[in-house]
Amino acid sequence: QPRIHLLDLRSAERYAQERLPGARQSASLAELKLAPDEILVVYAAQQLDAAQSHALQQRFGGQYRQLRGGAQAWSNEVLFPVIRSDATPSQRSAFAARAKLSRYFGGSPRVLQPGASSAHQRSRRGC
Repeated sequence: QPRIHLLDLRSAERYAQERLPGARQSASLAELKLAPDEILVVYAAQQLDAAQSHALQQRFGGQYRQLRGGAQAWSNEVLFPVIRSDATPSQRSAFAARAKLSRYFGGSPRVLQPGASSAHQRSRRGC
């Protein structure tokens, strides 16, 4: 959405390797000015630490949001969601919505056989 600013607080190298669609690098944070109806959403590799979160809250107040779990959570939950093949109907229904969102952002949802591991290296180059 045009009134949402997505800001990546990771290193320039990590930003260049992969980033969320529409994200800008944290170097632009110093010059960022928000209109009253705009929202800033920030993310790091994992969850922000308390000092980072506090500083952003002080500067941007109610216009500041944090992507829970950081880039890793985005990758796991949005780009590469996983469901077991023996999931319940309600789990399958919820997964269908996540799978649609995943495909929208260029991800690939997966269905695992019981006992299979969901852990493997995944990478998403920047959009």
